[in-house]
Amino acid sequence: MKSLNRIKNGIIPKEKYKFGIQYHCFVPLTMNNEKMINHFILFCYNTGLLIKYDEQDKTFGYEKLPICHSLDDFNMYSFVYVYDYIFLFGGADSEWRKTKLVYKYSMKDKTWNECKITLPMKIRSSFAILNGDYTNIHVIGGNANYQMQSTHMSVNVEQLFEKSELLKMLKTYELKKEIIRLKEITIRAKRKAELLKKVTTRIKFERPYVIPIEKERHCDEMERIKKNSKIPQEWKSRNIGMEVLNKQLKEWDEEKRMELNEMNWDDIWSFDGTFEQARSNDYIRSNSISSIIKTLLGHRTAIKIKKIKIKICAKRKHAQIITSTNNSTLNQANKTNRYESQTKKKIFELKKININIYI
Repeated sequence: MKSLNRIKNGIIPKEKYKFGIQYHCFVPLTMNNEKMINHFILFCYNTGLLIKYDEQDKTFGYEKLPICHSLDDFNMYSFVYVYDYIFLFGGADSEWRKTKLVYKYSMKDKTWNECKITLPMKIRSSFAILNGDYTNIHVIGGNANYQMQSTHMSVNVEQLFEKSELLKMLKTYELKKEIIRLKEITIRAKRKAELLKKVTTRIKFERPYVIPIEKERHCDEMERIKKNSKIPQEWKSRNIGMEVLNKQLKEWDEEKRMELNEMNWDDIWSFDGTFEQARSNDYIRSNSISSIIKTLLGHRTAIKIKKIKIKICAKRKHAQIITSTNNSTLNQANKTNRYESQTKKKIFELKKININIYI
């Protein structure tokens, strides 16, 4: 069981009256039907106060509120608060004269009004409670000639409001509902963004990529050398191999990208979805690219050896033919180095770049 602790010793700044604060109305302040933390409203006789409590400084602040002049001499009323209104039922004045009137106080506008409906009997010292769906208020008990009464009256909440007030509350409720809906959308969007960020971090080294293929440049001199020079079978086979690699890279480059905006979430992110298939294909292609690099390195080594042999044979009888072959070899070497450089560059970019699945 929790104990009570005194936090401040002070005096409520009530209005002058022959009696003190007793049998009063004390409720929390609400805005848009939600309680304001540490804000309370007190009504008793001719005193109306908005009480604010500062938990950090442990101090109370007071603001005077207007009081209904018809209730200047009244207390012992039952009360409820709903939709930013306070309703007072019955009560008695200092001469013990009871009433069956119902009054309402608007917390937003700080105004008092007498409700059109009245209780079926005059009553004081009763108890009022609102039902769970905010449709009815039950006024229970009471006191007559110092005897407790077993009365029970039910009041429809709609009858306590004017039509204009109901329409205003409806608009406020719809606005509040829309705000809640937008907040939920924002929360879901943040969660999706966080999930996408995690996925991006996890697979940033697995991005699908394509090595751009540079078109072959043929000049008249190259065509003349091809026609007039007899290229060794070794170079022909290497050239065919490089053309096959070039064709394969070109097919990867022209491969149709995934249109993720036309797919649903499960088709993309399931264990056998589009993303998983793309990741598997990229893994296979990465291995293929490694094999391509290995092949190109082998071609480069062979070309270097051939260049040395060509230089040794440069002064021999068939120098012109060998020179033509040398030019062809140098072009092949440049071509090989170019493919190797492009491949290594893309591999390096693959390690740095973040995920981007061509949405």
